[in-house]
Amino acid sequence: MNPDHVCANYLLGEILLKQENIAGITFLENAMALDSKFSLSGNELIHLFHQRQGRQEEANHYLNRIEQHQILLTKVNQERSSVSDRDNFMLHHLSDSEIVKLTKQLAHYPKIIEAYLVQKEVEYLPDKPLYILALRHRSAWWKIENNYCAQKLCDQLASGMAFPGGTYILILDDLNKKIEEKIC
Repeated sequence: MNPDHVCANYLLGEILLKQENIAGITFLENAMALDSKFSLSGNELIHLFHQRQGRQEEANHYLNRIEQHQILLTKVNQERSSVSDRDNFMLHHLSDSEIVKLTKQLAHYPKIIEAYLVQKEVEYLPDKPLYILALRHRSAWWKIENNYCAQKLCDQLASGMAFPGGTYILILDDLNKKIEEKIC
């Protein structure tokens, strides 16, 4: 009914390959083209199919694709594992309804007094945005906030909120003034 349905393409391809039907490759290729998150497992299924069929040259081709995708994922993870003042940021491009949902969720955390949302410019998989949620939080003037308190707030947000995609939570403090200037 919907030829561009990613999961339908993937599952149909998987079923057909389990039945030793080569037509499954087309459906898996469609799924991988529509959404890169299916690339690793889709290539693995096709690789195993060709191995079972005794087509070593084709199997090696998909093994190479698996290796290249794993290298890409390593670069993606490295690029998205931190935020620094050397990074570039841009507007987030979320819809008003997504912003309203995020704002309502943040309202449940009274320690948060300001929140900024931007998107980090990324080199690898730019179609999969990385959002930076930069927060200023309330602390008593007589208390010395430490990294443990900031990390605890980040952990609470990460486990208690639904984000629109990959999101890095950053607590704005004296240690990251340059990042704060760029984000604001």
